[in-house]
Amino acid sequence: MQGPADSREPLELAPDAAPAPDHIHQLRRVGPPPDAPPLEEPQQHDAQTDRKPDLVSRFLGLPRWEQYAGAAALVCLLGWLGSSGWESFLSLGSPGGWFFTFALIGPLAVVFLIVAGTGPSRWVGISDQARRRSLITFAVLPALGGAIELLQHFWAAVALVSALGMAYAAVRLALEKNDEQPPTQPS
Repeated sequence: MQGPADSREPLELAPDAAPAPDHIHQLRRVGPPPDAPPLEEPQQHDAQTDRKPDLVSRFLGLPRWEQYAGAAALVCLLGWLGSSGWESFLSLGSPGGWFFTFALIGPLAVVFLIVAGTGPSRWVGISDQARRRSLITFAVLPALGGAIELLQHFWAAVALVSALGMAYAAVRLALEKNDEQPPTQPS
């Protein structure tokens, strides 16, 4: 007993069957006549396609290291405010003056350049390459201010570098897997 034809199988005409007349094909035609202009689909107005991306979306579209520089600049400004950096701002002869001066100028410029990078280049009137080089220069300023501070106080710089070396050695010593006892010296 044969079951119904599987819908996935193509139907074939019997060898002795004649093709259908043209007027039947015309009745079955779906769609516009061949000489009609193509129909344009109505454009749907979507509110999300009309909206421009917000500042956060444009920020996330920046290169990863520019995002990191912008986030670090905001944290540096927060640290500047928390440590009362305005007390040492532009007092370059006193301790902390160079660092706190550059720790304000550099991050402010970096934040400005990051925000400018989220918009078109002509917004600030500089090319993307010039904006990027400026961003790099201003991002280095706080570290440069710290280096100037250390060089003004040579012995403090020596103590800081050696303290960092000791801390690194202590961390490596703590992470070293040495379960064996050191060999004893024969007497």
